[in-house]
Amino acid sequence: RCLSDWSSDVCSSDLVPILRDLGLVRQAVTTSELASFMRSHETLPDSDRLSKLSLLIHHDLDGFVFEAIPKSRAEYYENPLKEWGLIVDRFACSWDVEEAGKCFAFGRWTACVFHLMRTVECAVLELQCFLDKPDPKAHFGSVLAKVDSLNTKTQFQDLPARLKPYRNFLIDITAPLYALKLSWRDKVSHVDGKIIPAETFTEDMALGVYNATLILMGKLATGMPSKSAIAGTI
Repeated sequence: RCLSDWSSDVCSSDLVPILRDLGLVRQAVTTSELASFMRSHETLPDSDRLSKLSLLIHHDLDGFVFEAIPKSRAEYYENPLKEWGLIVDRFACSWDVEEAGKCFAFGRWTACVFHLMRTVECAVLELQCFLDKPDPKAHFGSVLAKVDSLNTKTQFQDLPARLKPYRNFLIDITAPLYALKLSWRDKVSHVDGKIIPAETFTEDMALGVYNATLILMGKLATGMPSKSAIAGTI
């Protein structure tokens, strides 16, 4: 906001935190002092003082480069974990979820998909532990094959007792897992254990992957028992 439209509330609640986040500590202190002055005197400080502060702020801001984010994508940057709370708590994947949201906000579509695939990897490898036992050689394809085998080649009475209550859950996640693998997962390759995107994604594609991943991860987070429960049954 322009200096002429300042109030003490604007100074203290809006501008001071921004200046501190930018590392403009001196300007933040000066602005905070102005806010205190306005509150105590119920008036604006003299125009000369405001002008000097304005020039100081503008001078230091010349050292920064700002990138605009469309309002429609701002929430992905400002609150990237908004709908992912249960998921990140369950799978400890908050960093990749946050990076996926921020990459989407900045229009880095392929990078967004890259981080989304990493979040799915977290859940899929834990799904392997739930289905059988920890396997250092497990990967997306092997886990999906295991799920498919349990659904299509194993009679209900032949399922391990601990998996019988989860038969519907396993059936429910099979189709979205296959869709994710065939549509997006197979468009990345592994080099030295790292996921390397091999295709450029568009905004619509990235948004589709984002929403589908959120739904699938939600199913996995709510459908599987806790880590401690899984460890206690193997």
